[in-house]
Amino acid sequence: GDWIIDSNATCTVKGSKHKECTACGAVIETDSIPAVGHTASDWIIDTDATCVDEGSKHKECTVCNLVLETEIIPSTGHSFTNYVSDENATCTDGTKTAVCDHGCGTKDTVIDIGSGQGHTLSDWIINTNATCVDEGSKHKECTVCNLVLETEIIPSTGHSFTNYVSDGNATLEADGTKTALCDHGCGAKDTVTDEGSKLEFNDITSDIYEVKDGFISGISIKTTVKELKESVNETGYVRVVKDGKVVEDNTALATGMKLQLVIGNKVVKEVTVVVTGDTNGDGNISVTDMISVKAHILKKSTLTDAYAKAGDTNGDGGISITDFIQIKAHILGKSSLE
Repeated sequence: GDWIIDSNATCTVKGSKHKECTACGAVIETDSIPAVGHTASDWIIDTDATCVDEGSKHKECTVCNLVLETEIIPSTGHSFTNYVSDENATCTDGTKTAVCDHGCGTKDTVIDIGSGQGHTLSDWIINTNATCVDEGSKHKECTVCNLVLETEIIPSTGHSFTNYVSDGNATLEADGTKTALCDHGCGAKDTVTDEGSKLEFNDITSDIYEVKDGFISGISIKTTVKELKESVNETGYVRVVKDGKVVEDNTALATGMKLQLVIGNKVVKEVTVVVTGDTNGDGNISVTDMISVKAHILKKSTLTDAYAKAGDTNGDGGISITDFIQIKAHILGKSSLE
């Protein structure tokens, strides 16, 4: 008879069948039924891939549902296409932002090229002023955002010396020096040779008194030091000394004092003061002077140098009875020695 199915074959297991006698039912023949094999389905998604996470999928037998194949679904990665300006551009470019096209909510922000207005450059701004010896610095910045755009060194100015003043130290032998302060006010000094400042020798001359043979004579009593200094023609510093000490201007002159011409702290000329009639150097005309003249005439004592010249009241070059008479008349108030 026909085959009688004992067990159906499956995808992986053989089945069995037999034939039997139709009269007595005895099994006449047996045979296996081959396994039919799996029938793969299309890909079935287990987990969808996202922008950052992998997904998975499988294929299974459409008959027995046995999983036949699995595979990873790669993450898609973000996709950003619809960028919108963040409206934050200033001097420099601003930004623009997009939300991921896949709907994951992730945002991406990038430079919005060309959205900035550009910097506006200022004039030079001084950071540190240069001095005579030290460099300074300056910069330019954006007038809108204050960003420093350019820097530069300011060279040191160096000293400048123009207003030189003599140091008053010239001598008869050599030029002196002159000194100037830096024009920039830094306090630096520069000292150089004061060319042509070497002193020239000056003599003592006077249009009022006689200056001769080391004496200045023709001076009346009560003439002051100041009056004598004003009577000489020299431009240098003139002073009167007695016994090595400077005599004050309001002091009356006396025979024997010294009139000195001082240049550069050096005495370059000295003459002896002769006050007419003051033979003892006390600055007055008195009986003492009359007696000393008489003694000189009688050769009991001798007047010398400035004192002898003071006794020559008439200026004839010697001491005589005439000089004695003039001094006596002055003392008695009958005449006055000038």
